[in-house]
Amino acid sequence: MLQIQKKISLKYLIYLYIY
Repeated sequence: MLQIQKKISLKYLIYLYIY
């Protein structure tokens, strides 16, 4: 469960960075 949240956070961070 924690790994999934971490993965989502990473994806969100990358998305924000690209934006």
